[in-house]
Amino acid sequence: MEKKCESCNKNYEPHRTQVTRQRYCSKTCEQTAYRLARRIKYEAEAKRTCLSCATEFMAAPTRVRGKLSQRFCSERCARDHRNQGRRKGPGFKKSQELSRLEAEQFAASVKTEDAAYFAGLIDGEGTITTHLCDNRHARGRGFTERIRVSIGMTHEAAIRSVHETFSGHFRKEIKKNTRWNDVYVCELNGWRAYACLLVIFPYLITKREQAHLAIEFQRIRKTVTGSRMDWHPEVAAQRRDYHDRIRKLNRRGRQA
Repeated sequence: MEKKCESCNKNYEPHRTQVTRQRYCSKTCEQTAYRLARRIKYEAEAKRTCLSCATEFMAAPTRVRGKLSQRFCSERCARDHRNQGRRKGPGFKKSQELSRLEAEQFAASVKTEDAAYFAGLIDGEGTITTHLCDNRHARGRGFTERIRVSIGMTHEAAIRSVHETFSGHFRKEIKKNTRWNDVYVCELNGWRAYACLLVIFPYLITKREQAHLAIEFQRIRKTVTGSRMDWHPEVAAQRRDYHDRIRKLNRRGRQA
């Protein structure tokens, strides 16, 4: 009984015990067909589009699947994409240091409909809190307390709109569980957070009290920043009181 080889298309006589199972005339043809099948499967899985420059490329054979799956065509694109979240948005001035006057002037320039939209986002998905910022180079103190407004969602466009208006830090959090969507986060600190709170305060409902305390906290903190009065017991106690009240409002679960 003769059969046709699936690799070289030559007729051959199969082994008497492998008449129905044998598909190739020799081990060489079998290995050739196996390598060809692996190559076709690799090309189908490895063909992808760079997340940074949108160029089509072939991923390295060792980085087709798993946690190390290749997403960028080059190291430069990977570096640019990684640093993209660290860049400041166009809504605010690019320098990190802002004054109270600049923050209040910017808050007054935001449209009413935009302010209501941002208030809804932060009221539902955002967080208003205070945190300790390491500031060991400052005179007379080892740390500085700052207010922080952060919001995280799986919808990138909504978070981009906040970042483009108030600037701050934008990042993408990639979840290890493949069934979960990645989360986009925008984080505002100091006077940027202060400006954001001034914009959204008239429209807040759930986080209105936290916003009021954070605004007062920022104003008190700034009046003593840059001097040794920052360590004055009365000022420190007042700031700590605001911090504790905001933290209590943000506490989850039933209140004791």
